Amino acid sequence: MRGLDERCALALARITRITDPETANDDLTVVEMDAEALGMRDYREGNEEPPIMFADEPILLNAWKAGQASAADMEEMENCSGCLDPELPLCPYHG
Repeated sequence: MRGLDERCALALARITRITDPETANDDLTVVEMDAEALGMRDYREGNEEPPIMFADEPILLNAWKAGQASAADMEEMENCSGCLDPELPLCPYHG
């Protein structure tokens, strides 16, 4: 099931916050990065619906949406005439 690994990792990170607060922030960061990576993969596969496992978890849902947005930005730059023009030092649209 799409998003299950990230949802389980979030639950474990929350438990870690209770048992070992020093490492909890690192664990949460990894979970967010994984959810963002899933959003990027989903975008490339044409999947615009977030995983059902993220529905009631704003941390996961927001990270997934950020991944979708990042992938869209990268796709735009990959097809941008300004970015692809070797005669321009910088793209006039993306910098």
